[in-house]
Amino acid sequence: VLGTDIIGALEEAFEYGKYGKVDTIILLTDGAPYTMVKGDKPNRSRDPVRSDPKVILDAVAKLNSKKKRITIHTIALGANCKADFLKELAQANGGTFRQVDAGSGEEPRE
Repeated sequence: VLGTDIIGALEEAFEYGKYGKVDTIILLTDGAPYTMVKGDKPNRSRDPVRSDPKVILDAVAKLNSKKKRITIHTIALGANCKADFLKELAQANGGTFRQVDAGSGEEPRE
């Protein structure tokens, strides 16, 4: 898989959470959710399911049932992130969102 596989990273983190070892996830990303199948040419084989913010939000809601309730904080590096999606992901899971302009020395903003 190539790209920013946000749902893949979160699924793996939740795997650790099922053993009671995870109570908080910090998702640091420099891009929007975008997943391609390895070996395919860019912009040709984008996986619409794994790249769709709504699908990701729904999947995380199922993974993060009230029984587990893992807090998810999101940090976006640079201006190319889907800030609205990352903010919603954090808020829906009891976390906070910050966006940092990488390399500028600028303070994080909500």
